[in-house]
Amino acid sequence: MSDVFRTFNRIAGQRQSPTVAYRPQANGTAERMAQMLTRAVKMYVADVNQKDWDEYAERRTFTLNTAQDRIRGDTPFFLVHGWDPRSTLEVSLPVGSTHRRDRDPRRWRNHVQSHYQRAREVVNERLRDAIRDRPVCITSRPEIKSG
Repeated sequence: MSDVFRTFNRIAGQRQSPTVAYRPQANGTAERMAQMLTRAVKMYVADVNQKDWDEYAERRTFTLNTAQDRIRGDTPFFLVHGWDPRSTLEVSLPVGSTHRRDRDPRRWRNHVQSHYQRAREVVNERLRDAIRDRPVCITSRPEIKSG
């Protein structure tokens, strides 16, 4: 791990577990996300010396975090926060029920929490299914015969 990342982790107060070099299978989900983000930013940054790439990276990261995940069945944003983000347009448009019973904050909060809990259960179930259904060649070692 480079000194830059060690320093960054120390400043951020986080731990990082390094994975084996040249083995993306050890951290496949993070590797795929990094590849997708890199490709997305490259499409918007034409000049090598362009200084505002971070503005594009922030938008692309938001896009990836709000995209539906095939295995988990929900967006990474929802799975972290428990609610879906709303765009400026969605916030400015009046939506939802105006009935008095639907405006109770405690009832709304309980509804959101139960929906979030159910989503987490579904994700865990899907992840277990995906791991169980992986091809045998990924999880087992090949038999080596001498001679």
